[in-house]
Amino acid sequence: KLILIIESTFGDTLSSYEVRAPMPSDCFRTLVTRHITSFYNAVARIVSPSDLILLFTRLNSIFKQLLAKRLRQLRIANDGGPQHGLLTSDLLYYIKQVQSFPGLEMLELHVDEIWTTN
Repeated sequence: KLILIIESTFGDTLSSYEVRAPMPSDCFRTLVTRHITSFYNAVARIVSPSDLILLFTRLNSIFKQLLAKRLRQLRIANDGGPQHGLLTSDLLYYIKQVQSFPGLEMLELHVDEIWTTN
């Protein structure tokens, strides 16, 4: 159930994502500072370290699927252009913030998969 709630929340937040300055975007700041941080604080003390990694691996998978869908809607390509550069800044912010949580420092997020996710 937690994952379904997160998926809905991520979907709502990413549906308004626009790739434009300033970076990190308001969407990514909200996603990380409000939603992901709240989720982490709610579960980190009640699940085992291995379950925490599993939950955040699943959370990252949902994030990538929803972001890939939004990027297709916005027609943003992996072309090295200005919008791609701005998106890269947002993704680096996301990675850095998620990996700053205790227990998730070594979590591999593999965000390049947003370009191949259907």
